[in-house]
Amino acid sequence: MLSTQINEIVLVAIDIDHFKQINDTYGHLAGNAVLTNFAHNLQTYIHEVNSEWEVYRAGGEEFNVIMAGIDQPSAQQAMQAYCQQLRDLHITYGGTVIDITISVGITKLLGNDVQAEDTIKRADQYLYQAKQAGRDAIIAGY
Repeated sequence: MLSTQINEIVLVAIDIDHFKQINDTYGHLAGNAVLTNFAHNLQTYIHEVNSEWEVYRAGGEEFNVIMAGIDQPSAQQAMQAYCQQLRDLHITYGGTVIDITISVGITKLLGNDVQAEDTIKRADQYLYQAKQAGRDAIIAGY
């Protein structure tokens, strides 16, 4: 699927939609179960697509994925496929099924990015645009 000719690095910022509502409705232990299940599910999916990509928790219910060797449109396709797969993930806690969606912001490392924070801030801006667009959305840009 991936061409070895592509030298781009793409950063994906992910936020679990309505996570505070999950904590408020079901409790913090349920929220922790959601985080744990989601993190495992995301990491499994990402490493199945490309074992060299890195997933890390950015804080709270936010995660980032560093994708090397892929162009931005292909990264967006990979995340669209993940969002579709995520709709089939049903997390059970205390007999209650909790379904989740995510908002996603995608950008690539640009030549004028002086620090990693430049790329991270841009991905975060697109993530917030996805949230403002109604959540369960992906926004990509440069």
